[in-house]
Amino acid sequence: MKGISAVIATILMLMITIALAGMAWLYISGYWRTTTSKQLTIQGTPTCEMGAPDETISVLVVNSGTADISASEITIYKGTTSIGHPTLSTDPLPAGSSTIMTITDDCTSSGTPRTCTYRLSYVGQTISQEIYAYCPG
Repeated sequence: MKGISAVIATILMLMITIALAGMAWLYISGYWRTTTSKQLTIQGTPTCEMGAPDETISVLVVNSGTADISASEITIYKGTTSIGHPTLSTDPLPAGSSTIMTITDDCTSSGTPRTCTYRLSYVGQTISQEIYAYCPG
């Protein structure tokens, strides 16, 4: 029996390598696009207004992704407990735009000023962001 020549074997191996690299690139670029299509960035320092019974925490957010984000896609956590969805001044928030996000909660931490920590999670994001609000004591 005769085998294939070294030239043909080399060409076949090169074609297989290029095909695998192309498939890997398509997979990685598609994954990257879906995970960054909705990207919320917190700008500045949150403000805290005292209220009864809850405080109102407001912060400027920017949608630096490529898709709109609605308030119903955002979940606010205090520790490991979900406290619901925030309010967005512009809902849904278009890609490339900014708006004020408002969280209503009873900031129950102690100290002066009271520091309330919230975790922000939304659809399409794998890493949550934290918001530190300093409310008068």
